Amino acid sequence: MACSPSRCEPAAALPVRGSCLAGSGKRVRTNRIALTMETGGNLVIYSSGDRAVWGAGRWGDDNPRMVLQADANLVIQDKSGKPIWATNTWR
Repeated sequence: MACSPSRCEPAAALPVRGSCLAGSGKRVRTNRIALTMETGGNLVIYSSGDRAVWGAGRWGDDNPRMVLQADANLVIQDKSGKPIWATNTWR
């Protein structure tokens, strides 16, 4: 079951080397958008009106997690820790 915008709890900023499991309901939020990791591995940005405005296009992954690496690259990893998607925004 996917995390719907109305059921997700607000979360603090994702710390460096922090992670978020798919479907956990955690959101990284600003006053205008919220980033959440849905069940199945799709990373989604919601507008302040709870409308999905972008998604990573990942579905069906078994127990993935989102990780903010120390180099500022946001990565989705499979359950073994293998990267399956990344923003490629390392510094």
